[in-house]
Amino acid sequence: MQKRIPVGKNVIVRTVTMIYTGRLEKVTDSDLVLVDCSWIPDTERFMQFVADGKVRECEPYPDGLPVYINRGALLDMCEFKKELPRSQK
Repeated sequence: MQKRIPVGKNVIVRTVTMIYTGRLEKVTDSDLVLVDCSWIPDTERFMQFVADGKVRECEPYPDGLPVYINRGALLDMCEFKKELPRSQK
């Protein structure tokens, strides 16, 4: 049985070139839809980022803007149990 991260949870999404954080709003056949999303260009050590949520760089999208991430670019996704990074740095 396959378990899925429920819609409404905060997630970390790694794609072939980038890392995103956001609240999972919807999953379609082709996309993950995130809101309150940020592109995270630099996390330092990835394990520490997943554990404590600290980032070196953050580029947030505008609040509430739906961001569509093609599932074909997805490497992995996990629930993000920390506050979403929303400040540009």
